[in-house]
Order: sequence, then structure tokens, then C-alpha cells
Amino acid sequence: MIREVVARAEGLRSFQDEKQAVIDQFKKEHQRCRNGQISERALEASSKRRMKELMSLDSKIRNDIKRARSSMRSTNKYIDVYLPEKVKTSKSGVHRVSLKKKSRSAAKKTTVIRKVARRPARTTKARTTKRRSTKARSVKRKK
Repeated sequence: MIREVVARAEGLRSFQDEKQAVIDQFKKEHQRCRNGQISERALEASSKRRMKELMSLDSKIRNDIKRARSSMRSTNKYIDVYLPEKVKTSKSGVHRVSLKKKSRSAAKKTTVIRKVARRPARTTKARTTKRRSTKARSVKRKK
């Protein structure tokens, strides 16, 4: 199991190296375009091709990470079986100590719910101003 995780990590490293190589190649081509050695059209075509390569490498990296995580989970399950148990020794012998769980009733007793008194709603006054008609507005604007 551990070998599988190590192999996946090495695969991730190789994909990252490939990705960096693609980025470096594009940087060189971009520099060549700036110097006038290749055309902008060629750079654009190269850009699209490099982008596809980078996207495929990213998906491969993501898939490898998922697989590595799942194998790590299974490794952790295997390792958790061997967790040491608490043991207590006394004159009478060796005893296993179980962890005490909190009872639900004790948790319910500690929670306090406070009632909040509501204020009465505010009353709003009705509008007393009259609105002008659209004709009155247009007449005022013309002046």
C-alpha cells in the first residue's frame, strides 16, 4: 500500500515536470515571436496546442491525486486497526480502559434557551403630499 502511494507521488512529479517543460517551450516560442523569428499566427496556433496539452496534463494530475488520496485512505484504515488501547494496571491485574461517552441527557441539560420579548411594530404615517401629474411636470420643464 505504501509503495502504491509512493509510485503515485512519483507519477505526479513526472506530470509536473512535463507541464513545466510545455510552459518553458511556449515561453521560448513567445520570445521568438517578439524577436520576429516566427509570426503571430504561428504563435497563436502554438498557443492553442500548448493549452490543450496543459489541460490534459492538469486532468491527469487531478486523477492521480484522487487515486493517491483513495489509496491513502485505505492505508489509514489498515493502520487504524493497530491503534493501541488504553490499559490500566493495578494489584489485581491488567484492565482495558474504555473511553466514557457523554450522555445526551447531560448535553441537553446544559443548553439554555432564552425567550426574547418582541417589541411592537412601528406604525407608519400615510403620505399626505399630492403627486403632480405628468402634464404639470412637462409644463414646468419647458419654462
